[in-house]
Amino acid sequence: MPISSKRIIEAIRAFKGPFTHADLLSRIGAGKAGREHKKTRRPAKKSDREQPRIEETLRELTGAGFLVKRGKSYTRAESFSPEGVITVDGRGVGTLKTDSGDVLSVKKDNTGNAHSGDRVRAELDDCRGGTCYARITAVSRRRKERYIARVETRLKDYIVFRLVDLPGGVQVRGARSSNEPRKGELCIIHLTG
Repeated sequence: MPISSKRIIEAIRAFKGPFTHADLLSRIGAGKAGREHKKTRRPAKKSDREQPRIEETLRELTGAGFLVKRGKSYTRAESFSPEGVITVDGRGVGTLKTDSGDVLSVKKDNTGNAHSGDRVRAELDDCRGGTCYARITAVSRRRKERYIARVETRLKDYIVFRLVDLPGGVQVRGARSSNEPRKGELCIIHLTG
């Protein structure tokens, strides 16, 4: 199975200082050393198959500003912490426009609790085919804090709401109280997290 760029990024995060292409290859290959492989007539060298993928990922990460190349060694950029405004479409997929003008894609599972128009901080998650993907780590500032929501269901400890004025059918929950809406009613809620 080929190495994914996500696994390469995780291996790079484990390095504390400068590293070379060979260091990265040995770090990635170390996890598979204990496995037994089916014997074939002429086994292909794993390093030969994986080198183009690693080289391509290193080029993309250097271009994105995540890595700094000095000669044959690479170092993680200290100041690489994408921050900007996220735009979320109806499917829940996001696009992060950073302060430096870069555009990073954000998968639906990695948007966290960010909504369209929020100012967020992120970390690099994956790089494939010239597109870099980010994972939202924190919401710095909400564009909007009050939303119209419909009560979906009332459970023992909390109420589940579906935001009406936000694309993607986002569900949120709130604590139950003595004065609470009934199922199906519209209400205005204040998001804090």
